[in-house]
Amino acid sequence: MGVDGQLLTVLGEFARMLGTDFEVQQILDHLTQRIVDVLPITAAGVTLIAPGARPRYVAASNGSALRFEQLQTELDEGPCRLAHRSGKAVSVPDLREEGRFPRFGPQAVAEGLLAVFTFPLRHGTEQLGALDLYRTTAGPLDAEAMTAAQTLADVAAAYLLNAWARVELEEMAERARKSALHDDEAVDALRASEARKASILDSALDAVIMTDQLGKVVEFSSAAQRTFGFTQAEALGRDLGDLIVPPNGQDGSGEGRARISVAGLSKLIGQRTEVTAMRADGSLFPAEVSVSAVDAPGARFFTGFFRELTEKTAADGERRALEERLHQTERLESLGQLAGGVAHDFNNLLTVILGYASMILETGDLDGSARANAEEIISASARAARLTQQLLTFAHREPIRHEPVDLNAIIADVHSLLTCSIGEHVKLVVNPAPGLPLVLADRGQTEQVLVNLVLNARDAMPDGGTVTITTEVAELGDAFARQHPKVTPGTHVQLSVSDTGTGMSLAEAAHALDPFYTTKPKGAGSGLGLSIVYGIVTDAGGVLEVRSEVGIGTMIRSYFPVADASQVAPLGPRPNRARAPAR
Repeated sequence: MGVDGQLLTVLGEFARMLGTDFEVQQILDHLTQRIVDVLPITAAGVTLIAPGARPRYVAASNGSALRFEQLQTELDEGPCRLAHRSGKAVSVPDLREEGRFPRFGPQAVAEGLLAVFTFPLRHGTEQLGALDLYRTTAGPLDAEAMTAAQTLADVAAAYLLNAWARVELEEMAERARKSALHDDEAVDALRASEARKASILDSALDAVIMTDQLGKVVEFSSAAQRTFGFTQAEALGRDLGDLIVPPNGQDGSGEGRARISVAGLSKLIGQRTEVTAMRADGSLFPAEVSVSAVDAPGARFFTGFFRELTEKTAADGERRALEERLHQTERLESLGQLAGGVAHDFNNLLTVILGYASMILETGDLDGSARANAEEIISASARAARLTQQLLTFAHREPIRHEPVDLNAIIADVHSLLTCSIGEHVKLVVNPAPGLPLVLADRGQTEQVLVNLVLNARDAMPDGGTVTITTEVAELGDAFARQHPKVTPGTHVQLSVSDTGTGMSLAEAAHALDPFYTTKPKGAGSGLGLSIVYGIVTDAGGVLEVRSEVGIGTMIRSYFPVADASQVAPLGPRPNRARAPAR
Protein backbone atom coordinates (compact mmCIF):
# COMPACT_ATOMS: atom_id res chain seq x y z
CA MET A 1 0.00 0.00 0.00
CA GLY A 2 1.39 3.45 -0.97
CA VAL A 3 1.60 6.57 1.18
CA ASP A 4 -1.86 7.71 -0.03
CA GLY A 5 -3.48 4.39 0.92
CA GLN A 6 -1.78 4.33 4.34
CA LEU A 7 -2.80 7.97 4.87
CA LEU A 8 -6.46 7.08 4.24
CA THR A 9 -6.15 4.26 6.79
CA VAL A 10 -4.78 6.64 9.45
CA LEU A 11 -7.50 9.23 8.72
CA GLY A 12 -10.15 6.53 9.05
CA GLU A 13 -8.76 5.46 12.43
CA PHE A 14 -8.60 9.10 13.51
CA ALA A 15 -12.25 9.76 12.56
CA ARG A 16 -13.46 6.63 14.35
CA MET A 17 -11.60 7.54 17.56
CA LEU A 18 -13.17 11.00 17.58
CA GLY A 19 -16.58 9.34 17.57
CA THR A 20 -15.79 7.47 20.80
CA ASP A 21 -15.25 8.45 24.42
CA PHE A 22 -11.45 8.71 24.02
CA GLU A 23 -9.91 11.87 25.45
CA VAL A 24 -8.32 14.32 23.02
CA GLN A 25 -4.90 13.54 24.55
CA GLN A 26 -5.32 9.81 23.83
CA ILE A 27 -6.35 10.53 20.25
CA LEU A 28 -3.30 12.74 19.68
CA ASP A 29 -0.97 10.13 21.20
CA HIS A 30 -2.36 7.51 18.81
CA LEU A 31 -2.06 9.90 15.85
CA THR A 32 1.64 10.60 16.44
CA GLN A 33 2.40 6.89 16.75
CA ARG A 34 0.63 6.07 13.48
CA ILE A 35 2.27 8.91 11.54
CA VAL A 36 5.68 7.35 12.24
CA ASP A 37 4.36 4.08 10.75
CA VAL A 38 3.22 5.82 7.53
CA LEU A 39 5.86 8.47 6.72
CA PRO A 40 9.68 8.18 6.42
CA ILE A 41 10.45 9.93 9.73
CA THR A 42 12.03 9.07 13.10
CA ALA A 43 9.45 10.64 15.42
CA ALA A 44 6.43 12.94 15.44
CA GLY A 45 4.89 15.47 17.79
CA VAL A 46 1.74 17.59 17.99
CA THR A 47 1.21 20.79 19.95
CA LEU A 48 -2.29 22.30 20.26
CA ILE A 49 -2.17 25.97 21.24
CA ALA A 50 -5.26 27.65 22.66
CA PRO A 51 -5.57 31.30 21.61
CA GLY A 52 -3.73 33.54 24.06
CA ALA A 53 -2.64 30.62 26.25
CA ARG A 54 0.17 28.17 26.77
CA PRO A 55 -0.05 24.90 24.84
CA ARG A 56 -3.11 22.99 25.97
CA TYR A 57 -2.23 19.58 24.58
CA VAL A 58 1.18 18.12 23.69
CA ALA A 59 1.63 14.62 22.25
CA ALA A 60 4.67 12.79 20.90
CA SER A 61 5.58 9.39 19.52
CA ASN A 62 8.54 9.00 21.90
CA GLY A 63 10.49 10.78 24.64
CA SER A 64 12.83 12.59 22.28
CA ALA A 65 9.96 14.08 20.27
CA LEU A 66 8.25 15.17 23.50
CA ARG A 67 11.50 16.87 24.59
CA PHE A 68 11.69 18.81 21.29
CA GLU A 69 8.03 19.88 21.56
CA GLN A 70 8.61 21.18 25.09
CA LEU A 71 11.90 22.86 24.12
CA GLN A 72 10.19 24.91 21.40
CA THR A 73 7.52 25.99 23.90
CA GLU A 74 10.11 26.95 26.53
CA LEU A 75 12.20 28.96 24.08
CA ASP A 76 9.15 30.29 22.20
CA GLU A 77 11.17 29.51 19.09
CA GLY A 78 11.35 26.76 16.52
CA PRO A 79 9.57 25.38 13.44
CA CYS A 80 6.42 24.60 15.47
CA ARG A 81 6.05 28.20 16.67
CA LEU A 82 6.84 29.58 13.19
CA ALA A 83 4.29 27.32 11.45
CA HIS A 84 1.63 28.24 14.02
CA ARG A 85 2.22 31.97 13.58
CA SER A 86 2.58 31.98 9.78
CA GLY A 87 0.01 29.33 8.92
CA LYS A 88 2.52 27.81 6.45
CA ALA A 89 4.55 24.60 6.41
CA VAL A 90 8.18 24.90 7.55
CA SER A 91 10.83 22.60 6.05
CA VAL A 92 14.25 22.33 7.71
CA PRO A 93 16.17 19.53 5.94
CA ASP A 94 19.39 20.29 7.86
CA LEU A 95 19.29 22.10 11.24
CA ARG A 96 23.06 22.56 11.14
CA GLU A 97 22.65 24.97 8.20
CA GLU A 98 19.49 26.70 9.48
CA GLY A 99 19.79 30.23 10.82
CA ARG A 100 16.18 31.06 11.70
CA PHE A 101 16.29 29.34 15.09
CA PRO A 102 19.51 30.45 16.84
CA ARG A 103 18.51 29.00 20.24
CA PHE A 104 16.47 25.93 19.35
CA GLY A 105 18.70 24.75 16.47
CA PRO A 106 22.00 24.22 18.32
CA GLN A 107 20.30 22.57 21.32
CA ALA A 108 18.32 20.20 19.10
CA VAL A 109 21.40 19.27 17.04
CA ALA A 110 23.33 18.58 20.24
CA GLU A 111 20.60 16.14 21.22
CA GLY A 112 20.76 14.28 17.88
CA LEU A 113 18.08 16.04 15.81
CA LEU A 114 19.07 16.98 12.23
CA ALA A 115 15.86 17.61 10.27
CA VAL A 116 12.38 18.98 11.12
CA PHE A 117 9.29 19.32 8.93
CA THR A 118 6.37 21.20 10.47
CA PHE A 119 2.80 21.58 9.21
CA PRO A 120 0.24 23.99 10.68
CA LEU A 121 -2.97 22.58 12.13
CA ARG A 122 -5.32 24.98 10.42
CA HIS A 123 -9.00 25.17 9.55
CA GLY A 124 -10.08 28.29 7.70
CA THR A 125 -8.72 31.17 9.74
CA GLU A 126 -8.29 29.01 12.86
CA GLN A 127 -4.69 28.16 13.80
CA LEU A 128 -4.78 25.34 16.33
CA GLY A 129 -1.08 24.47 16.56
CA ALA A 130 1.33 22.39 14.52
CA LEU A 131 2.36 18.86 13.55
CA ASP A 132 6.14 18.26 13.80
CA LEU A 133 7.97 15.47 11.95
CA TYR A 134 11.50 14.77 13.24
CA ARG A 135 14.43 12.93 11.64
CA THR A 136 17.85 12.06 12.97
CA THR A 137 19.27 12.16 9.45
CA ALA A 138 19.58 15.25 7.26
CA GLY A 139 17.81 15.54 3.94
CA PRO A 140 14.53 16.77 2.45
CA LEU A 141 11.19 15.00 2.70
CA ASP A 142 9.89 13.97 -0.73
CA ALA A 143 6.91 15.79 -2.26
CA GLU A 144 4.52 12.87 -1.74
CA ALA A 145 5.31 12.71 1.98
CA MET A 146 5.04 16.52 2.35
CA THR A 147 1.62 16.53 0.64
CA ALA A 148 0.43 13.57 2.72
CA ALA A 149 1.56 15.22 5.96
CA GLN A 150 -0.17 18.54 5.19
CA THR A 151 -3.36 16.70 4.21
CA LEU A 152 -3.24 14.80 7.48
CA ALA A 153 -2.67 18.03 9.42
CA ASP A 154 -5.59 19.81 7.68
CA VAL A 155 -8.04 16.99 8.25
CA ALA A 156 -6.84 16.50 11.81
CA ALA A 157 -7.38 20.21 12.49
CA ALA A 158 -10.97 20.05 11.25
CA TYR A 159 -11.75 17.01 13.41
CA LEU A 160 -9.92 18.43 16.44
CA LEU A 161 -11.74 21.75 16.21
CA ASN A 162 -15.01 19.84 16.25
CA ALA A 163 -13.90 17.62 19.15
CA TRP A 164 -12.57 20.63 21.03
CA ALA A 165 -15.87 22.43 20.58
CA ARG A 166 -17.70 19.39 21.87
CA VAL A 167 -15.52 19.17 24.99
CA GLU A 168 -15.91 22.88 25.68
CA LEU A 169 -19.66 22.71 25.09
CA GLU A 170 -20.15 19.79 27.47
CA GLU A 171 -17.95 21.35 30.16
CA MET A 172 -19.63 24.74 29.93
CA ALA A 173 -23.12 23.29 29.80
CA GLU A 174 -22.48 21.27 32.94
CA ARG A 175 -20.94 24.23 34.77
CA ALA A 176 -23.77 26.52 33.71
CA ARG A 177 -26.54 24.16 34.78
CA LYS A 178 -24.94 23.57 38.20
CA SER A 179 -24.04 27.17 38.94
CA ALA A 180 -25.91 28.86 41.74
CA LEU A 181 -27.80 31.90 40.55
CA HIS A 182 -28.20 33.62 43.94
CA ASP A 183 -26.50 36.92 43.20
CA ASP A 184 -25.56 39.26 40.38
CA GLU A 185 -22.03 37.85 40.16
CA ALA A 186 -23.38 34.35 39.47
CA VAL A 187 -25.79 35.76 36.88
CA ASP A 188 -22.93 37.58 35.12
CA ALA A 189 -20.84 34.39 35.14
CA LEU A 190 -23.73 32.47 33.63
CA ARG A 191 -24.17 35.10 30.91
CA ALA A 192 -20.47 34.99 30.11
CA SER A 193 -20.58 31.20 30.01
CA GLU A 194 -23.60 31.26 27.73
CA ALA A 195 -21.82 33.72 25.42
CA ARG A 196 -18.77 31.45 25.24
CA LYS A 197 -21.03 28.47 24.62
CA ALA A 198 -22.80 30.33 21.79
CA SER A 199 -19.42 31.15 20.25
CA ILE A 200 -18.39 27.51 20.38
CA LEU A 201 -21.70 26.39 18.91
CA ASP A 202 -21.26 28.81 16.03
CA SER A 203 -17.71 27.58 15.29
CA ALA A 204 -18.55 23.86 15.38
CA LEU A 205 -18.39 22.17 11.98
CA ASP A 206 -21.22 19.75 12.78
CA ALA A 207 -24.82 20.76 13.33
CA VAL A 208 -25.25 20.80 17.13
CA ILE A 209 -28.73 20.31 18.64
CA MET A 210 -29.39 20.05 22.37
CA THR A 211 -32.65 18.69 23.80
CA ASP A 212 -34.05 18.34 27.28
CA GLN A 213 -35.15 15.03 28.77
CA LEU A 214 -38.53 15.37 27.02
CA GLY A 215 -36.92 15.71 23.59
CA LYS A 216 -37.65 19.45 23.25
CA VAL A 217 -34.98 21.48 21.46
CA VAL A 218 -33.15 23.90 23.80
CA GLU A 219 -30.09 24.72 21.61
CA PHE A 220 -29.88 24.96 17.81
CA SER A 221 -26.46 25.98 16.44
CA SER A 222 -25.72 28.09 13.37
CA ALA A 223 -24.52 24.97 11.52
CA ALA A 224 -27.82 23.27 12.42
CA GLN A 225 -29.72 26.23 10.95
CA ARG A 226 -27.74 25.97 7.71
CA THR A 227 -28.05 22.19 7.53
CA PHE A 228 -31.74 21.79 8.35
CA GLY A 229 -33.11 25.13 7.09
CA PHE A 230 -34.86 26.16 10.32
CA THR A 231 -34.12 29.38 12.18
CA GLN A 232 -33.27 29.12 15.84
CA ALA A 233 -36.61 30.70 16.74
CA GLU A 234 -38.45 28.08 14.67
CA ALA A 235 -36.55 25.18 16.26
CA LEU A 236 -36.46 26.06 19.97
CA GLY A 237 -39.17 24.31 21.95
CA ARG A 238 -40.07 21.93 19.12
CA ASP A 239 -39.94 18.15 19.49
CA LEU A 240 -36.74 16.94 17.83
CA GLY A 241 -38.48 14.01 16.14
CA ASP A 242 -41.15 16.26 14.60
CA LEU A 243 -38.49 18.74 13.51
CA ILE A 244 -35.90 16.73 11.58
CA VAL A 245 -37.11 13.12 11.29
CA PRO A 246 -39.00 12.01 8.15
CA PRO A 247 -42.52 10.60 8.61
CA ASN A 248 -42.57 6.84 9.13
CA GLY A 249 -41.57 4.94 6.05
CA GLN A 250 -39.86 7.83 4.19
CA ASP A 251 -36.44 7.09 5.61
CA GLY A 252 -36.49 3.53 4.30
CA SER A 253 -36.44 1.96 7.77
CA GLY A 254 -39.65 3.17 9.38
CA GLU A 255 -37.69 3.64 12.59
CA GLY A 256 -36.52 7.25 12.25
CA ARG A 257 -38.63 8.77 15.02
CA ALA A 258 -37.86 5.95 17.40
CA ARG A 259 -34.13 6.35 16.82
CA ILE A 260 -34.14 10.12 17.39
CA SER A 261 -36.40 10.14 20.43
CA VAL A 262 -35.30 10.47 24.04
CA ALA A 263 -35.02 6.69 24.37
CA GLY A 264 -33.35 6.42 20.98
CA LEU A 265 -30.80 9.13 21.74
CA SER A 266 -29.83 7.32 24.93
CA LYS A 267 -28.86 4.30 22.85
CA LEU A 268 -26.67 6.41 20.53
CA ILE A 269 -24.43 7.85 23.27
CA GLY A 270 -20.73 7.29 22.52
CA GLN A 271 -21.16 5.99 18.98
CA ARG A 272 -21.69 7.29 15.45
CA THR A 273 -24.82 6.17 13.59
CA GLU A 274 -26.08 6.92 10.09
CA VAL A 275 -29.68 8.17 9.86
CA THR A 276 -31.93 9.80 7.28
CA ALA A 277 -32.72 13.39 8.27
CA MET A 278 -35.24 15.91 6.91
CA ARG A 279 -34.81 19.58 6.08
CA ALA A 280 -37.40 22.31 6.55
CA ASP A 281 -38.45 21.98 2.89
CA GLY A 282 -39.14 18.26 3.36
CA SER A 283 -36.09 17.04 1.42
CA LEU A 284 -34.21 14.07 2.86
CA PHE A 285 -30.46 13.59 3.20
CA PRO A 286 -28.08 11.07 4.80
CA ALA A 287 -26.49 12.16 8.08
CA GLU A 288 -24.20 10.78 10.75
CA VAL A 289 -25.14 11.48 14.36
CA SER A 290 -23.29 11.08 17.64
CA VAL A 291 -24.79 11.90 21.03
CA SER A 292 -23.53 12.91 24.46
CA ALA A 293 -25.56 13.39 27.65
CA VAL A 294 -25.19 15.84 30.56
CA ASP A 295 -26.94 15.26 33.87
CA ALA A 296 -28.03 18.39 35.74
CA PRO A 297 -29.89 18.54 39.08
CA GLY A 298 -33.31 17.09 38.35
CA ALA A 299 -32.83 17.00 34.58
CA ARG A 300 -30.88 15.39 31.77
CA PHE A 301 -29.83 17.04 28.50
CA PHE A 302 -28.80 15.39 25.23
CA THR A 303 -26.46 16.98 22.68
CA GLY A 304 -26.54 15.58 19.16
CA PHE A 305 -23.80 16.26 16.62
CA PHE A 306 -25.15 15.83 13.07
CA ARG A 307 -22.84 15.60 10.05
CA GLU A 308 -24.31 15.66 6.54
CA LEU A 309 -23.05 12.75 4.41
CA THR A 310 -24.26 13.89 0.99
CA GLU A 311 -20.75 14.74 -0.25
CA LYS A 312 -19.30 11.62 1.37
CA THR A 313 -21.93 9.48 -0.35
CA ALA A 314 -21.07 11.08 -3.70
CA ALA A 315 -17.35 10.53 -3.05
CA ASP A 316 -18.01 6.88 -2.21
CA GLY A 317 -19.89 6.51 -5.49
CA GLU A 318 -17.00 8.07 -7.40
CA ARG A 319 -14.56 5.73 -5.63
CA ARG A 320 -16.65 2.68 -6.52
CA ALA A 321 -16.85 3.81 -10.16
CA LEU A 322 -13.07 4.28 -10.23
CA GLU A 323 -12.53 0.82 -8.76
CA GLU A 324 -14.84 -0.66 -11.39
CA ARG A 325 -12.88 1.05 -14.19
CA LEU A 326 -9.63 -0.27 -12.71
CA HIS A 327 -11.06 -3.81 -12.51
CA GLN A 328 -12.25 -3.54 -16.11
CA THR A 329 -8.79 -2.43 -17.24
CA GLU A 330 -7.13 -5.30 -15.38
CA ARG A 331 -9.68 -7.75 -16.83
CA LEU A 332 -9.05 -6.54 -20.37
CA GLU A 333 -5.27 -6.75 -19.90
CA SER A 334 -5.54 -10.32 -18.60
CA LEU A 335 -7.80 -11.33 -21.47
CA GLY A 336 -5.42 -9.65 -23.89
CA GLN A 337 -2.49 -11.70 -22.61
CA LEU A 338 -4.51 -14.90 -22.85
CA ALA A 339 -5.89 -14.05 -26.31
CA GLY A 340 -2.45 -13.09 -27.58
CA GLY A 341 -0.87 -16.36 -26.48
CA VAL A 342 -3.65 -18.47 -27.98
CA ALA A 343 -3.72 -16.45 -31.22
CA HIS A 344 0.04 -16.73 -31.68
CA ASP A 345 0.02 -20.53 -31.37
CA PHE A 346 -3.14 -20.87 -33.47
CA ASN A 347 -1.66 -18.69 -36.18
CA ASN A 348 1.29 -21.08 -36.46
CA LEU A 349 -1.12 -23.99 -36.95
CA LEU A 350 -3.07 -22.06 -39.59
CA THR A 351 0.14 -21.43 -41.52
CA VAL A 352 0.69 -25.18 -41.76
CA ILE A 353 -2.96 -25.82 -42.76
CA LEU A 354 -2.88 -23.15 -45.46
CA GLY A 355 0.42 -24.44 -46.78
CA TYR A 356 -0.78 -28.03 -47.20
CA ALA A 357 -4.12 -26.93 -48.66
CA SER A 358 -2.28 -24.80 -51.25
CA MET A 359 -0.03 -27.76 -52.12
CA ILE A 360 -3.12 -29.92 -52.68
CA LEU A 361 -4.59 -27.32 -55.05
CA GLU A 362 -1.35 -27.16 -57.02
CA THR A 363 -1.62 -30.84 -57.95
CA GLY A 364 -3.43 -31.20 -61.20
CA ASP A 365 -5.24 -34.51 -60.64
CA LEU A 366 -8.07 -33.24 -58.36
CA ASP A 367 -11.67 -33.85 -59.29
CA GLY A 368 -14.25 -31.11 -58.88
CA SER A 369 -15.36 -32.21 -55.39
CA ALA A 370 -11.83 -32.51 -54.01
CA ARG A 371 -10.82 -29.14 -55.44
CA ALA A 372 -13.91 -27.49 -53.92
CA ASN A 373 -13.07 -29.01 -50.54
CA ALA A 374 -9.49 -27.77 -50.69
CA GLU A 375 -10.66 -24.27 -51.64
CA GLU A 376 -13.10 -24.31 -48.72
CA ILE A 377 -10.23 -25.25 -46.38
CA ILE A 378 -8.20 -22.29 -47.66
CA SER A 379 -11.19 -19.92 -47.35
CA ALA A 380 -11.97 -20.99 -43.76
CA SER A 381 -8.29 -20.81 -42.81
CA ALA A 382 -8.04 -17.30 -44.24
CA ARG A 383 -11.03 -16.18 -42.17
CA ALA A 384 -9.46 -17.75 -39.08
CA ALA A 385 -6.17 -15.99 -39.87
CA ARG A 386 -7.97 -12.63 -39.97
CA LEU A 387 -9.53 -13.39 -36.60
CA THR A 388 -6.15 -14.26 -35.08
CA GLN A 389 -4.75 -11.03 -36.52
CA GLN A 390 -7.49 -9.15 -34.65
CA LEU A 391 -6.64 -11.02 -31.46
CA LEU A 392 -2.95 -10.16 -31.88
CA THR A 393 -3.88 -6.50 -32.36
CA PHE A 394 -6.00 -6.56 -29.19
CA ALA A 395 -3.10 -8.19 -27.29
CA HIS A 396 -0.56 -5.60 -28.59
CA ARG A 397 1.49 -8.31 -30.33
CA GLU A 398 1.44 -6.73 -33.76
CA PRO A 399 4.50 -4.74 -34.84
CA ILE A 400 3.65 -1.15 -33.89
CA ARG A 401 5.26 2.06 -35.16
CA HIS A 402 4.24 5.09 -33.14
CA GLU A 403 4.88 8.35 -34.94
CA PRO A 404 3.38 11.87 -35.03
CA VAL A 405 0.19 11.69 -37.08
CA ASP A 406 -2.56 14.13 -38.03
CA LEU A 407 -5.98 12.67 -37.20
CA ASN A 408 -7.68 15.02 -39.68
CA ALA A 409 -5.40 13.76 -42.46
CA ILE A 410 -6.12 10.13 -41.58
CA ILE A 411 -9.88 10.82 -41.68
CA ALA A 412 -9.48 12.40 -45.10
CA ASP A 413 -7.46 9.39 -46.33
CA VAL A 414 -10.13 6.84 -45.34
CA HIS A 415 -13.16 9.01 -46.14
CA SER A 416 -13.83 7.35 -49.50
CA LEU A 417 -13.47 3.86 -48.00
CA LEU A 418 -15.86 4.74 -45.20
CA THR A 419 -18.43 6.26 -47.55
CA CYS A 420 -18.46 3.14 -49.71
CA SER A 421 -18.60 0.81 -46.68
CA ILE A 422 -21.58 2.34 -44.87
CA GLY A 423 -23.97 2.32 -47.85
CA GLU A 424 -26.36 4.87 -49.25
CA HIS A 425 -28.86 4.62 -46.35
CA VAL A 426 -26.32 6.11 -43.88
CA LYS A 427 -25.05 9.70 -44.03
CA LEU A 428 -21.43 10.38 -43.03
CA VAL A 429 -20.66 13.81 -41.49
CA VAL A 430 -17.10 14.92 -40.64
CA ASN A 431 -16.37 17.90 -38.36
CA PRO A 432 -12.56 18.34 -38.24
CA ALA A 433 -11.14 20.95 -35.89
CA PRO A 434 -8.76 23.37 -37.67
CA GLY A 435 -5.12 23.50 -36.57
CA LEU A 436 -5.30 20.15 -34.77
CA PRO A 437 -2.05 19.17 -32.96
CA LEU A 438 -0.28 15.96 -33.97
CA VAL A 439 -0.65 12.86 -31.82
CA LEU A 440 1.77 9.98 -31.31
CA ALA A 441 0.14 6.81 -32.70
CA ASP A 442 0.48 4.01 -35.23
CA ARG A 443 -1.02 5.30 -38.47
CA GLY A 444 -2.37 1.96 -39.70
CA GLN A 445 -3.91 1.12 -36.34
CA THR A 446 -5.50 4.57 -36.13
CA GLU A 447 -7.10 3.97 -39.52
CA GLN A 448 -8.45 0.69 -38.16
CA VAL A 449 -9.91 2.56 -35.16
CA LEU A 450 -11.88 4.79 -37.54
CA VAL A 451 -13.06 1.93 -39.74
CA ASN A 452 -14.15 -0.22 -36.78
CA LEU A 453 -16.03 2.61 -35.08
CA VAL A 454 -17.81 3.79 -38.24
CA LEU A 455 -18.89 0.28 -39.28
CA ASN A 456 -20.09 -0.48 -35.74
CA ALA A 457 -22.15 2.72 -35.96
CA ARG A 458 -23.54 1.66 -39.35
CA ASP A 459 -24.61 -1.73 -37.99
CA ALA A 460 -26.49 0.03 -35.15
CA MET A 461 -28.66 1.84 -37.75
CA PRO A 462 -30.32 -0.86 -39.89
CA ASP A 463 -32.97 1.66 -41.03
CA GLY A 464 -30.46 4.37 -41.84
CA GLY A 465 -29.23 7.40 -39.92
CA THR A 466 -26.19 9.63 -39.49
CA VAL A 467 -22.62 8.84 -38.44
CA THR A 468 -20.67 11.89 -37.24
CA ILE A 469 -16.87 12.01 -36.90
CA THR A 470 -15.56 14.95 -34.85
CA THR A 471 -12.06 16.02 -33.82
CA GLU A 472 -11.20 18.71 -31.31
CA VAL A 473 -8.62 19.69 -28.71
CA ALA A 474 -9.50 18.65 -25.15
CA GLU A 475 -7.82 19.69 -21.91
CA LEU A 476 -8.06 16.77 -19.46
CA GLY A 477 -7.78 17.88 -15.84
CA ASP A 478 -7.05 16.16 -12.54
CA ALA A 479 -10.71 15.18 -12.01
CA PHE A 480 -10.74 13.27 -15.34
CA ALA A 481 -7.41 11.63 -14.49
CA ARG A 482 -8.77 10.44 -11.14
CA GLN A 483 -11.55 8.63 -12.99
CA HIS A 484 -9.08 7.17 -15.54
CA PRO A 485 -5.90 6.20 -13.63
CA LYS A 486 -3.72 5.66 -16.72
CA VAL A 487 -4.33 9.15 -18.13
CA THR A 488 -1.86 11.99 -17.64
CA PRO A 489 -3.58 15.39 -17.27
CA GLY A 490 -2.88 17.81 -20.11
CA THR A 491 -3.69 18.53 -23.74
CA HIS A 492 -5.25 15.69 -25.75
CA VAL A 493 -6.91 15.36 -29.15
CA GLN A 494 -10.43 13.99 -28.96
CA LEU A 495 -11.73 11.77 -31.76
CA SER A 496 -15.44 11.03 -31.39
CA VAL A 497 -17.68 8.84 -33.55
CA SER A 498 -21.42 9.07 -32.86
CA ASP A 499 -24.50 7.57 -34.45
CA THR A 500 -28.27 7.97 -34.31
CA GLY A 501 -28.88 4.25 -33.95
CA THR A 502 -30.57 1.92 -31.49
CA GLY A 503 -28.19 2.65 -28.63
CA MET A 504 -27.30 0.38 -25.69
CA SER A 505 -28.62 -0.04 -22.18
CA LEU A 506 -26.36 0.76 -19.21
CA ALA A 507 -25.72 -2.96 -18.70
CA GLU A 508 -24.76 -3.45 -22.36
CA ALA A 509 -22.55 -0.33 -22.43
CA ALA A 510 -20.71 -1.56 -19.32
CA HIS A 511 -19.52 -4.63 -21.28
CA ALA A 512 -19.05 -2.97 -24.67
CA LEU A 513 -15.24 -3.14 -24.44
CA ASP A 514 -15.12 -6.78 -23.33
CA PRO A 515 -13.61 -9.15 -25.93
CA PHE A 516 -16.17 -11.31 -27.78
CA TYR A 517 -19.09 -9.32 -26.35
CA THR A 518 -21.53 -8.18 -29.04
CA THR A 519 -25.13 -6.99 -29.26
CA LYS A 520 -25.35 -8.08 -32.89
CA PRO A 521 -27.24 -11.23 -33.96
CA LYS A 522 -25.37 -14.52 -33.69
CA GLY A 523 -22.83 -14.85 -36.49
CA ALA A 524 -22.99 -11.15 -37.42
CA GLY A 525 -19.82 -10.13 -35.57
CA SER A 526 -16.86 -11.42 -33.57
CA GLY A 527 -17.29 -9.03 -30.65
CA LEU A 528 -13.71 -7.80 -31.05
CA GLY A 529 -14.30 -4.45 -32.81
CA LEU A 530 -14.42 -2.18 -29.76
CA SER A 531 -11.92 -4.35 -27.86
CA ILE A 532 -9.37 -3.78 -30.60
CA VAL A 533 -10.14 -0.05 -30.62
CA TYR A 534 -9.64 0.01 -26.84
CA GLY A 535 -6.29 -1.78 -27.18
CA ILE A 536 -5.03 0.55 -29.90
CA VAL A 537 -6.05 3.75 -28.09
CA THR A 538 -4.65 2.71 -24.69
CA ASP A 539 -1.42 1.48 -26.31
CA ALA A 540 -1.01 5.02 -27.68
CA GLY A 541 -1.36 6.38 -24.13
CA GLY A 542 -4.98 7.42 -24.59
CA VAL A 543 -8.34 6.51 -23.11
CA LEU A 544 -11.71 5.42 -24.49
CA GLU A 545 -15.19 6.46 -23.29
CA VAL A 546 -18.48 4.83 -24.28
CA ARG A 547 -21.72 6.76 -23.89
CA SER A 548 -24.98 5.33 -25.12
CA GLU A 549 -28.72 5.67 -24.61
CA VAL A 550 -31.38 3.32 -25.90
CA GLY A 551 -33.31 4.89 -28.79
CA ILE A 552 -30.93 7.87 -28.98
CA GLY A 553 -27.62 6.44 -30.18
CA THR A 554 -24.01 5.86 -29.15
CA MET A 555 -20.91 8.05 -28.95
CA ILE A 556 -17.39 6.62 -28.65
CA ARG A 557 -14.78 9.18 -27.56
CA SER A 558 -11.06 8.48 -27.94
CA TYR A 559 -8.52 10.81 -26.30
CA PHE A 560 -4.96 10.77 -27.72
CA PRO A 561 -2.13 12.65 -25.95
CA VAL A 562 -0.50 15.36 -28.03
CA ALA A 563 2.97 14.56 -29.38
CA ASP A 564 5.89 16.43 -27.81
CA ALA A 565 7.71 18.99 -29.95
CA SER A 566 10.82 16.77 -29.88
CA GLN A 567 8.82 13.91 -31.41
CA VAL A 568 7.40 15.93 -34.29
CA ALA A 569 9.30 15.81 -37.60
CA PRO A 570 8.25 16.88 -41.09
CA LEU A 571 5.88 14.23 -42.42
CA GLY A 572 5.60 13.25 -46.05
CA PRO A 573 2.49 11.79 -47.66
CA ARG A 574 1.62 8.33 -46.39
CA PRO A 575 -0.21 5.61 -48.30
CA ASN A 576 -3.75 4.69 -47.36
CA ARG A 577 -3.39 1.51 -45.27
CA ALA A 578 -6.94 1.19 -43.90
CA ARG A 579 -7.58 -2.37 -42.84
CA ALA A 580 -10.56 -4.63 -42.99
CA PRO A 581 -12.81 -3.95 -40.02
CA ALA A 582 -12.94 -6.21 -36.98
CA ARG A 583 -16.62 -6.84 -36.52
